[in-house]
Amino acid sequence: MIENSVHAFVFPIEITRAEIFRDGGTVGIALKDTVDAEVELCLDGSIRRNTRNRFYWGTFLPDDNSGQLVARGSVEESSIIAILKRIVGQWFSVAEQKALTGAYGKRKLSSEEERKTALFLDVIERVKQALE
Repeated sequence: MIENSVHAFVFPIEITRAEIFRDGGTVGIALKDTVDAEVELCLDGSIRRNTRNRFYWGTFLPDDNSGQLVARGSVEESSIIAILKRIVGQWFSVAEQKALTGAYGKRKLSSEEERKTALFLDVIERVKQALE
């Protein structure tokens, strides 16, 4: 079980920060909900760790040892993916999301929302591929 459970968020959720790191592709995400609850999470993309494509809860980058590794296939992992999908759904239709899938880093995106959406869709796809 994860401290500060992912189930406690009140929608809508705002992304206050999102960044992709040059360690192989770790993605750090900071979220804030309508009651100002804040949390950081990341999807490990490092080529140096054996936790590639696994989420950490409570940290923007797994190198700082402050976050908790989310168990593969857990309710928490499913909840994180559902939260990211719901956030993306706040901005773009399913058709628009399909058009943005795979676009992160491959073409110029016209807005910050498109950039964040493409990044989150990339995160979701990476997790789905890791589960296969």
